[in-house]
Amino acid sequence: MRRVTVCGLLFAAGYLWAAQTGMVSGFVREASSGEFLAYASVYLADKSIGTATNKQGYYVLVDVPEGKHTIIVSMIGYREERLEVDVRAGKRLRRDFYLKPQPLGMEPVEVTAERARFEHEVDVGIRHVELSELKQIPGFVEQDLFRSLEMLPGVVSVSDFTSALYIRGGTMDQNLILLDGVTVYNPYHLLGFFSTFILESLKGAELYTGGFPARYGGAISSVLDVEMKAGNSERIAASGEIGLLTSKLVVEGPLPWGAKGSWLVAGRRTYIDAITWVIDKLFGSEELPLYLPYHFYDLQAKVNWDASERSRFTVSGFFGDDVLTLKGAEEEGYEEEGVTDLDFRWGNGTLGLRWRYLFTPQLFSVLGFNATRYRVDSKVVERNGEEYYYGLRSGIGELGLQWGLSWFTAPEHVLEFGLEGKVIETSSIQEETDTVFYDLRDTFWLAAAYVQDKWEPTPFWVIETGLRGEYFSKGDYWRVSPRLGIKRRITADWAIKAGAGLYYQYLCVPLPREEMMLKIPVQFVQQWMPADENYPPLHSILATLGTEHLFPKDMSLSLEAYFKDIRNIREATWFGGEGITTDTGDVSLGQGYSYGAEVFLKRGSAWLGYSYSVTRYRFEDGDWFYPLHDSRHNLNICLALPLGKGWNFTTAWVFSSGFPFTGQIGWYQHVNEEGEIDWMLISGRRGEVRYPPYHRLDAGFTKSFKLFKRFDAEFYVQVLNVYARRNVLFYEYEIDADGITNREAQYMLPIPVPSLGIRARL
Repeated sequence: MRRVTVCGLLFAAGYLWAAQTGMVSGFVREASSGEFLAYASVYLADKSIGTATNKQGYYVLVDVPEGKHTIIVSMIGYREERLEVDVRAGKRLRRDFYLKPQPLGMEPVEVTAERARFEHEVDVGIRHVELSELKQIPGFVEQDLFRSLEMLPGVVSVSDFTSALYIRGGTMDQNLILLDGVTVYNPYHLLGFFSTFILESLKGAELYTGGFPARYGGAISSVLDVEMKAGNSERIAASGEIGLLTSKLVVEGPLPWGAKGSWLVAGRRTYIDAITWVIDKLFGSEELPLYLPYHFYDLQAKVNWDASERSRFTVSGFFGDDVLTLKGAEEEGYEEEGVTDLDFRWGNGTLGLRWRYLFTPQLFSVLGFNATRYRVDSKVVERNGEEYYYGLRSGIGELGLQWGLSWFTAPEHVLEFGLEGKVIETSSIQEETDTVFYDLRDTFWLAAAYVQDKWEPTPFWVIETGLRGEYFSKGDYWRVSPRLGIKRRITADWAIKAGAGLYYQYLCVPLPREEMMLKIPVQFVQQWMPADENYPPLHSILATLGTEHLFPKDMSLSLEAYFKDIRNIREATWFGGEGITTDTGDVSLGQGYSYGAEVFLKRGSAWLGYSYSVTRYRFEDGDWFYPLHDSRHNLNICLALPLGKGWNFTTAWVFSSGFPFTGQIGWYQHVNEEGEIDWMLISGRRGEVRYPPYHRLDAGFTKSFKLFKRFDAEFYVQVLNVYARRNVLFYEYEIDADGITNREAQYMLPIPVPSLGIRARL
């Protein structure tokens, strides 16, 4: 009876306390565009209660004492907003905020978005990248999302000719790439040289290099969550850019006919075909044609409709193709040898539908439908008296449903749970005029459920726990993945953090045995292979320990150490037999591990990143070796300096210790079918030797001015490889008549590569 009485008294006390408090919730937006602002700080003036907006810009202040209070909303780069509210017991108030931009260097901001994340998020292995930071890094032809991410610690690129990301020992197919929540399977252009995203259409990106929460699944190394801008809900605006090889245009504005919402359309196209056509007409010849009939294009669009204060509908899509077309050769004088037509296309398409609904101020729901596809379609037609056709098509696509709920149960708890289901299809078809060599189509499905809880038991503790369950139909795999993240603030500005998790991946692109296939741009030929009865899903266990410190003047320092164990990775001989999905004798299972440490020092938009890492793989019963992307030391420095009178200088310097490769140790003689003797190379141990260190300096200048005395514009000049570093791509071996071996280095970008252009904003 005493226990019952005590429990009853406690319950009654809690009820009475709750009855004397109220709730305030709402969204925080940018005043000039209506964009939602994530991680803005929202707190009472007496600092008794505070929180940060989530990724959708939503906040909830729970258990606010009855009476009048002043709510303060602040974020770096924006003017602080204050609002007096009268909270009534048991009532819920909806208060939205619109923050006006404020140039940095003026009145100091007391609490920044960086501090809000520092105080309320675990942030193990997470890099938050804003559009302004991405645009300051000089690029090849234009700034590129993936090229910018390569400047972060833990991210490695193996050559200048590919933008593929290798993160903490993982390969490029082990990254989950999301655009507005929709998977993009092959986000590359120009055979892997560029990423597919139009930078000016993006709001920002979050890169999870480890410790990503339970709402993410399907990858064992990293998650790149890219978000498009919602579009300007206040006025019609536009921005454009004309560069050496590409041009782009972004137009956005409010919905017409009085509807609440916004829209955005962005497009980009290269004119490599037009430029090379002109050059060919001026300088080309029949012996040396200079025309390259190649281009790529992108189209991104997004529409948001606020049906009510509680309900918001969003439709977003991305479509892009690379096109290489060669039509006939009659005019070249090759009639007697026949005519060949080539039509080669590859690209992505995504569509995402989202319905965001507030059931109550504490219960936040997002229901989504996703559609995505990547396909390669090549056709070769030869005509020499009779027509001969050859075709190769492959691709991957999926349809999926997602439902996620965020429940702000108490000031110290945010509970998230959700369901996900998707149907996936892979295809690979090879045919000739009268023959179909193979027509492989496979359909399977994935179902998942997750729950995660972010708990702040005291102002100095943040604990995030999660559990994800998955079922994959091909192979009948049931898997459960626990996740854990902990942060403890030692002082107001210094914290230690740790994270661990188990991750599964059911689709992968087997690692090619030929090392050069990873260093040259061949990302378009990726053939995705699902787990099945013979090949279990990839899985990894990742543990991370770190610390971070906030300094005055928007400076932060982060240090992290990690260990990753990887199992069931695959390796294949590409283009052998009937393709890597059917010729199972060409696929080997393996394992690997990676460990390292990372340092990230950031102030404003400038940063210094250093990483030390070790990665080793082994396949079947073979020896352990260092894979191509194992780089022991990596140093990245990025800096932006205002020079006055509208001039700005940006620079980026990257250093990587030598990448491993398989060296040659001798020759042997081989008699070919004609009875001639060929000299054949003898390879040494795999990954035993290393190329010279890689380093490169990129720099750029921008000059702001008024275009036609009306529009804000800037002219930019950028140079890659400023001091003409000759970084080795690979070595070529030859043996002369005297039996002496000669080794000749082939280089990446041996000379400085300039680019220039004009950007304008309306």
